[in-house]
Order: sequence, then structure tokens, then C-alpha cells
Amino acid sequence: MIQSRVRSATAATTSVLLCGLLLAVAPSSPLRADGGAPAGVLQPGQPNYDPVSRQLTLQGDAAAPDGLVLVCDVYYGEVRGPRAQTVVKGKKFRFDFPAVEKNRQFLPGKYRFVVDCVLADQPPAIQEALGGTPNLATQVEVSVGDPQEGERVRGEVKKAYVKLIDDLRRLYMVLENEASFTLGRVINARTKAGGKVAQGDVGRMLDHWQGFCKSHFEERMRVHRLDFDELRKSCYISPYPDIERDTETLLNLVMKWYAVSWVEMAKLLDSEPPKAISDYAIVPKRDLLPQVTATATRLYQALGVEGEEWLHVNAFRPEEGSISGDVYLSKTSKFRIKCPPGWEFNTDPVHVTVRIRILPKDTTKVGSSAVAVELMDFPESENAKDLNTAVELSTAERWPGYKRLSGGPMEAPDDNMPGKVRPGYHMVCLAIDKGVRFVVSEYSLYCRWFKRTYTVVAICKEETWDSVKDDVTKINNSFTVLDKAEDH
Repeated sequence: MIQSRVRSATAATTSVLLCGLLLAVAPSSPLRADGGAPAGVLQPGQPNYDPVSRQLTLQGDAAAPDGLVLVCDVYYGEVRGPRAQTVVKGKKFRFDFPAVEKNRQFLPGKYRFVVDCVLADQPPAIQEALGGTPNLATQVEVSVGDPQEGERVRGEVKKAYVKLIDDLRRLYMVLENEASFTLGRVINARTKAGGKVAQGDVGRMLDHWQGFCKSHFEERMRVHRLDFDELRKSCYISPYPDIERDTETLLNLVMKWYAVSWVEMAKLLDSEPPKAISDYAIVPKRDLLPQVTATATRLYQALGVEGEEWLHVNAFRPEEGSISGDVYLSKTSKFRIKCPPGWEFNTDPVHVTVRIRILPKDTTKVGSSAVAVELMDFPESENAKDLNTAVELSTAERWPGYKRLSGGPMEAPDDNMPGKVRPGYHMVCLAIDKGVRFVVSEYSLYCRWFKRTYTVVAICKEETWDSVKDDVTKINNSFTVLDKAEDH
């Protein structure tokens, strides 16, 4: 677990603090805004940690009236941690900080205890006794462990956050992929049924969706939250509070996205989502998406890693592009494709994964041949081999009992890719749907991160294939994916 990695890395250095053997630097002289001599002098002693009560304390002397209100903040580097408050009694003060939770560790490095006396916080009698003295402040610094070890451990903490964000992104993309396909099936079922899904289909689709929600999304989200809680609680003072805050924000945004997906599904199926889900779905996806991408971008920048895109191409992100003569350039999905003579582009939305179609200009041939650019995301894929398997499985699911005519893994020329080639998969197969025989050509190119397939799908009646296959080859050869490393 994340916590155990951080804990094991800091165990040796933490024992120094647990025994109360802090290397204390001499307290600095009291500070005063106007540089004059203060009416009261604060002299903190050495911080102490009791390993039995797990209590951290700081005591000191104060040449000041009893009842003077003091506050103390603990800093790890420039990051502020817990705060304690006390009052002077008998010319002395004592700060008791909240007990350190079990398994929380003091990361190697310097800790500063800053004691402050703010005039506005004092009772009227104390203010009068101080004679309008400006704010007082003093500090004591302690070192725990080896500074180089601290740098190494902080690097381990960052790596743990990178893994957590990557895991969360994978879950988010799987969620949106599942939601998009399920919504597409529901919309198609509603269209075929004349506006309302048959009751038997409603139950089947809900069972499928709920099965994914409980066995996949909710279980993995629970694990990610546990990992985050362990990571957050592993250090006495987080070395990266901004990263911690944005990670929590991103977890909540993914949960909201999930809730909105649930509500959308239930609405199309004329069903009621769980109340807890409904109460959480308060922001539409069009408003959530900028928040998700902005938060993820901040995290990648703070973690110092390139990161991956959190934008998902689906029905909620309509295709935007431009047609210039016989060339279509996609702004949203980042590809370029050329239309051969006798064909034309068609931008009518037909499915959540289809970005654009190319149809014969001769309307009498439209029903016999069609070409479409289709994008599919596979968030858990890691390499070209994974996507090869995904393509084969998708083809088998779409065309049960298909017969492969040709094809397999391939590489297309691409000057923007390492080695100047882009991996992909090209398959031509014979399929039968409702007694009609079709030749299907699937020309897939893979994104550079191996998480998405860009596929030119040509579907032609068997008897027309010979007359259009040369045009399909021209379309395939013109197809180019335009993703670049800096896009993410």
C-alpha cells in the first residue's frame, strides 16, 4: 500500500523525533513590526514528542502578563501544518498539538514552530497592559533525519500521487466508455421501439449497467479513496498540500461524473436512480468537463509529469472540424481524411463513436456502401499488443461468426511517431447480418499512448465490394492521426 511505502522509507529517521531527541536550533529573537523593543519576550524551549500519548508539545517562557493569548503554527519547509493556541500562566506557556495519529510519520527535514502574539486577539485588559505593543513573534527550528533522505522520500510521495492519478484517470475513462456505449444502446432501442424501451429490455440494460457500477466502478473508486486517505494520513505535514487538495477535488469530480451518467441512464430508461446518486448529480457534464481537465492539468504540472488527456470523445463532446474540398480535418478528434471522387462527407450524428461518414454521391448506392471514422477508447490498454487484442475482440462482438479474408497488425508511415511508423491493425472480413452478406474493412491506427483506436470502417454489400475496394484503399491511405506528445 502507498502508506506502507512512505512509512518504511521514514521509519529510521522518525525514531529520532519519537524519542524526543530533536536537534533544536536556538530560538530567534522576538520580532516586532516597528523594530522597537517589545513589551513582552517569548522564549520557546525545545519541542518534545511523547511516544506514548503521541502528543507533541512546545513549552517556553514569556516576559508578559498572564492571560496573554499565543498561537503556534508548525511548518514543514514552507508548508504550514497544525496550529495550537494557549495563554500565558505564571510567565510560562505550553502548546499541546493534536495527537499524532497512528502511522503518521514525520518526514525527514526541517520543522519550524512559529509562536505569535497578535494584539487584536488579546482581551482588553491585556491590550492595555501591553500598551499597544505591535505583534510579537518568535520561532524555533528542529531538524529530523537526513535532508537528502527527506528529498528521496518526498520523491516517493510524488510517485505515489502519480500512480493514484493515473489509476483514477483509467477508471474515469472506463466509466465514460461504458456509459457512452450503454447510452448508445439505449437510444437505439428507444428509436426502434418508437420512443420507449420495452420493459424486458429496460430490465436487461439496467442489470448490465448496475453490474458494471457495483462490481467495477464503485469497487475501484473505493480502493482509490482508501489509497488517497492512506497517502494523505501518512505524513504529519503533507509536503504537497496543493497536490493533495487537487487530488481530492478530482476524486469528487469523477464521482459527480458517475452520478450524472447514472441519472442520464435512468432517465432514458424511465427509471429512478438511487437517491444518493441523484442527490450527487447536481452539475451537468458540460460544466464538469472543464473542471476535470483543469484539475488534472494542474496536478500533472505540480507532479512534474507529462500526463495523459482526460478528454473523452463521445456524444457529450460533439465532433468539430472543417471540410476543405475533398479533405476533412477534425479539430475535436485530431485526424485528417480524404474523400475520393464519387464520394462525399456526411456529418449527421449516427452513433456516439462515429465522428464522420463518407457516402457515395449516387444516392442509389448509399444503401450498399458506407465508410465511417470511428473512435474507441481502451483506457486499460498499455501497448500495441493490447490494442490488437481489443480490435479482434470488438470485431468478434460486432460481427459474430465473421470470416477473416485478410489482415492483421500493421504499421502506417507517420513522420510524427517514433521510428516514423504508427502501429495499427487492418482486417477485411465477411459478415452476415439478417441474411445479408457484407464485406467489412476495418483500418485502425493507434494513438501514441495506446489508449485509443482511430478506425476507418467500410461496410459494403458483398456484390459491390469489388467496385469500391480501390476507393476504400485510397481512403485508408489518406487517413492520418494528428495527435502529438504536446497535445497532452
